[in-house]
Amino acid sequence: HSRPELHADDLARVRRDLIAHLKGETDTYAVQYRALLQDGSTVWIEDRGRVMARNADGRATRMIGTRRDISESHRQAEQLRLAATVFEAASEGMAIMDAEFRLLAVNQACCTLSGYARDELVGRSVARLASSEDSRQQYASIRECLARDGYWQGELIETRKNGEVYPQWAQMRV
Repeated sequence: HSRPELHADDLARVRRDLIAHLKGETDTYAVQYRALLQDGSTVWIEDRGRVMARNADGRATRMIGTRRDISESHRQAEQLRLAATVFEAASEGMAIMDAEFRLLAVNQACCTLSGYARDELVGRSVARLASSEDSRQQYASIRECLARDGYWQGELIETRKNGEVYPQWAQMRV
């Protein structure tokens, strides 16, 4: 069983970080890199370690550490990054809310549509932003539908920051 080969694009960085640690420039050694397997596939590896003993000249004589395959967590992080890119680049206004209709995240299109800046929306309750009694009652009905069916879609009458009222087609899923 042969050892995986370090990916050429990561070699200089891994070497630099290891040498810095061996010279005593860092307290711990931690690096993530790609390794090539014999079948040509690539895995992501994380090495963590620490020099445990040095000789009289300060040279490292003993180092301990761990090596683990982080391919799956790296793949998941990449999927999250791609999803965030799609969310932000969507031309439709999109928002992520918690069970109490508090906004956890909004995309730029949502900000443009509503006239509110992101920091004016995130953390606020959508129901509180509702401008009319009809809108507030509609959110109660939407909440019931979401609890019962797991989704809701329909038209909402919303108010932009500048006071302009506009219709908005919304789809919500639990």
